[in-house]
Amino acid sequence: MLAGEVRFAALVARPDGVGHLRLSWHWDLKGALLSVETTLAAGVPAPSIVDIYPGADWAEREAHEYYAVAFEGRDSTAPLMLREGDAVGILLGPEGRLQ
Repeated sequence: MLAGEVRFAALVARPDGVGHLRLSWHWDLKGALLSVETTLAAGVPAPSIVDIYPGADWAEREAHEYYAVAFEGRDSTAPLMLREGDAVGILLGPEGRLQ
C-alpha cells in the first residue's frame, strides 16, 4: 500500500448490535476511498498500523479509550481524550460490554 501511494484516512469503531465491535480502516488511493472491515470479539486485539502509518496514532488511541480496543504491536496508548481517573472503554455499557 505504501508503494501504491495509499494514505491512511480514518479508523471507525462501532458496536455491531450483537456484542462485538466493528472496525473499519479507510484509505485514500488517489481520490478513491478504500475500506477494510473486521469484527472483533471482546478481548481480541486489532493489528496496529502506527509503525507503518504514524497518522493512525490518534485514531487507535481514540478506539482504545472509547471502546477499550487493544492494538497488537503497541507498547502503550497514552491518553488522548480521557481525564485522569477515567477508565478506558467509556462508550461500553456499565458492565464493560458493548450494548
